Amino acid sequence: MARDDDLDAVLAEAALVQVTPAAALVTRILADADAWQPKARPVFVRTAPRRGWLATVADWFGGGTSLAGISAAAATGLFLGVVQPLPIMALAELVTGSAVAVDSLELLPSSGTLWGQE
Repeated sequence: MARDDDLDAVLAEAALVQVTPAAALVTRILADADAWQPKARPVFVRTAPRRGWLATVADWFGGGTSLAGISAAAATGLFLGVVQPLPIMALAELVTGSAVAVDSLELLPSSGTLWGQE
């Protein structure tokens, strides 16, 4: 236990002593540190390219990937609506049970059917 007390006394005495380095030593240390510092280089700042209107529209839809998916779905819907291929006609016959023109086929019920007319 005495050793711990001796060590505490020595460290307390050392904390009271103010040591200042010589001015020549500080000058040499700062000169050496300055020699090791990297030299400044000119910095070229690049400005961000202007974004076009298509990038702005893509951001509205959640990015380019989302806009591509929405565009593909819209083009597919337009194709199926205009061309009316034979598989669609076969699907209409399967749903209704008879040969029906796609123009008169009602796949979604009216609001009266949903709310129950009395």
